[in-house]
Amino acid sequence: MAKRIKSIGLAASVVLVLSLVLGSAIPVAEGAPAEKVVKVGLPLFITGALGTTGSPGIASAVDFFSSVNDQGGIGGTGIKLDWMWEDTGKSIVPGAITAHKRFIHGGVVAEISASVDQAEALLTRLQQDEIPLFMGTGHTRSLITRPVCWVFSSISTNQDEAAVGAKWFRDSWPEGHRPKVGSLIYDHVTGYEFDDGVKWACEHMDMEYIGREVVPVAGLLDSSTEWLRLVGKKADAIFTLTCGSSQVVTMKDAARLEVQGKGVWRM
Repeated sequence: MAKRIKSIGLAASVVLVLSLVLGSAIPVAEGAPAEKVVKVGLPLFITGALGTTGSPGIASAVDFFSSVNDQGGIGGTGIKLDWMWEDTGKSIVPGAITAHKRFIHGGVVAEISASVDQAEALLTRLQQDEIPLFMGTGHTRSLITRPVCWVFSSISTNQDEAAVGAKWFRDSWPEGHRPKVGSLIYDHVTGYEFDDGVKWACEHMDMEYIGREVVPVAGLLDSSTEWLRLVGKKADAIFTLTCGSSQVVTMKDAARLEVQGKGVWRM
């Protein structure tokens, strides 16, 4: 869990779970004569600011669908996978809502998204329309529904991810003093829930929480100030959650400032 899962492996995991569920629990729709298919909706983003982040995972999902069909359908049953897609890159959340309406009319039985924002915006409609959504990112608290779960993820929650990483750090910590831990996150619900996991770990694993620094989700040009603030607080470990261009900037700045060379564990 200390490492982010690669896009292709992540999408393949999501689609594998999807295939199992579709093959065992969701009624199949009748397609061409003598052929049964299940149709999946993809509110993907291949253009816009998130295009470079979203398109590799979605492309691998489509490749996996094709592979399943080439090998005799889901579990070799002859039930084929079909899909509809909408590019929501220029308008991530409104685009997902519009796409969902089209998917319903097109007969989809499930959707796959790589965006927490899309999942949160669609949550009420997913329950009303009885359409499960599979995500290629971690759960947020608001996506947990009872008694029936409608949103599934192939990886853990952001809090769990942070807490497990913090446990590994604490177990590996060689020094005698109580370690100081901070976080650098981007301004998004996933970042704040990740920070919650860091704080929880500090409370339960005898570490000192020294605070968090927040950078923009998009348009970040420099994160030197945020890194140096945490280093200035004598951080022993800095946990980070960013993505896309913001992640590129924060990692480059950390390397340029030699944050780890200053005795800091960058997680």
